Amino acid sequence: MSELHELQVVRPKKAAFLLGIHPKTLQQYAREGKISCITTPGGTRRYPVVELRKIVQQYPIENAKGKLTDTEPEEQPKRCALYGRVSSHEQKRNGALQRQLEQVRSVALKKGYEVVAEITEVSSGLNERRRGLQRLITLAKLGQIDKILITYPERFTRFGYRYLQHLFAFQQVTIECMQDTREKEPQQELVDDLLAIISTFAGRLYGMRSAKSRQLQKQLKQQLSAVQPPGELRGDK
Repeated sequence: MSELHELQVVRPKKAAFLLGIHPKTLQQYAREGKISCITTPGGTRRYPVVELRKIVQQYPIENAKGKLTDTEPEEQPKRCALYGRVSSHEQKRNGALQRQLEQVRSVALKKGYEVVAEITEVSSGLNERRRGLQRLITLAKLGQIDKILITYPERFTRFGYRYLQHLFAFQQVTIECMQDTREKEPQQELVDDLLAIISTFAGRLYGMRSAKSRQLQKQLKQQLSAVQPPGELRGDK
């Protein structure tokens, strides 16, 4: 059991397997108060590793798998969601979104994953409320996916990638990133992100529809256009 982190939580089926007992016996232990569990917002149970350690110490179980080490191979196939994002409809028309999907589909097929959802969206990587991301979070909460396949971190989110990794890890969902397929980041991507940041703060300061806010955004666009290299095209964001 030393290979499992104390703060890690596992699904009921995995917990029962590690303890060497039937899932219904595990449910009975939970009802009797012998083991504590966490209930996710989706209504599913998760068992902390520290609780599994306690139950083995207090109620010795003959069939506990290697003292609860996590060395057994995981069941296949893993359920995965494919995710792709671009920041503009022009990028989508140019096939950037389709290329992302083809890349992650290829990986899913090669690894034998079961694809349960393909999620694509046209949205800024700074938008934390985008529908695609919210749908992934819902799928994770409901325990319907084990993996999320993306091309590279900036496709998933512009900032806070590690926080999202921890969020999904708590739901026993792993983000698989295809670093080798990453294309060169275009300057237009950074320009759009900078505009999004300035627009947000200007809106909060002056009001989203105020003349002063619109004027500030217009001036910023002009200044950024002036420093943008000639012939720079919108690439994959």
